[in-house]
Amino acid sequence: MGNSDFAKQKTFVKLMKKSFATNWRFAVVTYGERASVETNLTQNVNISEFEKAVDRIEKDEDGKTGVQLGMAMDLATTEIFSKTRPGITKLAVVLTDGTPMAGLDSSEVKRTLRDSRKADVRVVTLGTGKSVDPKEWRSVLQRNQDLIQLQDSHDLMFKIRDNAAAICTAAELLEKPTCVHAVDIAFLMDSSDNIDAENFQKQKSLVISIARSFGISPNTSRAAVVLYSDKASVRFRFGDSMSTKLFENTVRDLPHIRGESRMDKAFEVAANDIFPSGRVGIPKIAFVVANGQQASDANLLDVASKTLTKEE
Repeated sequence: MGNSDFAKQKTFVKLMKKSFATNWRFAVVTYGERASVETNLTQNVNISEFEKAVDRIEKDEDGKTGVQLGMAMDLATTEIFSKTRPGITKLAVVLTDGTPMAGLDSSEVKRTLRDSRKADVRVVTLGTGKSVDPKEWRSVLQRNQDLIQLQDSHDLMFKIRDNAAAICTAAELLEKPTCVHAVDIAFLMDSSDNIDAENFQKQKSLVISIARSFGISPNTSRAAVVLYSDKASVRFRFGDSMSTKLFENTVRDLPHIRGESRMDKAFEVAANDIFPSGRVGIPKIAFVVANGQQASDANLLDVASKTLTKEE
């Protein structure tokens, strides 16, 4: 890639930052003979700082080892997207002239792209020039429209609105509710010392994913949350179930309280303070997320759980 094309890429990245709302966070990973994280999701949050960080990026020298897109995707998946906010769409926008897929390491590139999908990273590719093979790229992308073919690097700028709109569309939730039956589901979430900070965030992502599979609203499935450590408290009630988005925002903001694990108290709170407001004739589900043993002075789970199982 020449210096002029590289400069156009940098301008494009800066314009993308300006084009999206402030709740979008951006990171930049570059690749050439090497791959490196230039700025992560928590650095250079405001536009001015981000633009300065992009301006400081220098073009990598062309080398004998080939173009390291595979390494760049691995970095993005393991170092960038592993630290994202729970429930937020993870989107990787790949700028390429198609060379990585045409080179000797194309199988490695495909492997890393598949790994990114397994990590729930959605990939959109902006391919410039004739070296971009649509069949190869679409074989590893989630949707055919996730490959945006451009005639050359000038189209990054000439079609800036179309490119931004395509990226924004890709960030929308693809998953539709998969469960067509209405339920009242209460999530009992572990906030004790048994779970570390990283797994606490993963727990949030799991709960959000399950809620999306039902679709939360007053007239379909409703959700509740009980957070427990050495105590248990209600953080979201069935009556709060106005939308899936509202539920997601509540789960993202849940604090990691720490302390001992008292799952038995979570059962008690769910039985006494959540499920009595469940709807007649609608299945009721208690989804328990736990990591490790209860505190030594806690009630036995087979005893504590009877407060739930005796409910309708």
